[in-house]
Amino acid sequence: MAEKTSVLENKIPFDGKIWKPQNLKSDVAFVLVHQYGGSTKSLMRHIRLINQMGYTAVSFNLEGAHNQKMFLPPISRNRQWGLRHMWADRIEDVLKAVPGPKIVFSLSNPSFSTLEAVARLGTSDIKGLIFDGGPFFDVEKCYWNLFTHAYPTPLVRRVFQIFIGGLYWNTINYKKKTRKHLAALPSELPVLVFRAENDILVPVSSIDKLFARSPLKSITKVLLPNCGHLMGVKLHPELYKKALAEFLHL
Repeated sequence: MAEKTSVLENKIPFDGKIWKPQNLKSDVAFVLVHQYGGSTKSLMRHIRLINQMGYTAVSFNLEGAHNQKMFLPPISRNRQWGLRHMWADRIEDVLKAVPGPKIVFSLSNPSFSTLEAVARLGTSDIKGLIFDGGPFFDVEKCYWNLFTHAYPTPLVRRVFQIFIGGLYWNTINYKKKTRKHLAALPSELPVLVFRAENDILVPVSSIDKLFARSPLKSITKVLLPNCGHLMGVKLHPELYKKALAEFLHL
């Protein structure tokens, strides 16, 4: 079971929490970035698994989705428009607050922001990146899937939500900027990417498109069979754990 500790907790911003394993096996900490609309609560399966493997997990809360702050102008501290840049600010601040070597484990859409934050900081203390359900191209299509399946809305309203959501998140030149962030990473940085076979929100092909032209040489892709978006850790915990163990050379 995950054991939450208050040690250093006040130093992790944005409701940050540090989860220590009962038997610590490494000084490498996992920094977890939850999905759009998620929270620390939605990361508990990941936290328990990471703790079972002997690693510390760090969680925090993003904002700007499903709350009143979503209606504030989405302007980052370096005056970039878009929620993805605001999220990158938060992720950067958390990474700075977590001492020592770390692996960043990011879920779904905020993975764009994770790439941006890591590209800003450099990777001297980041030993690897892990993604589940993202990042991905075909953002507009995936927004359509989101408001068709996850948050179903009538057609006219759906079109409006996709337009507003794309404007708020800022889809302009996102592919070019994502490639720029990937190019800023060391080519040997190990990356693990989980994709769900039956993902109706973010198809496997959309994730593969993003990494197809990546300069990164050490990308391991894992296909999680017969499951949907972000459901692999629940439906295939042993496969999930095996992939993590192999990535960590355990």
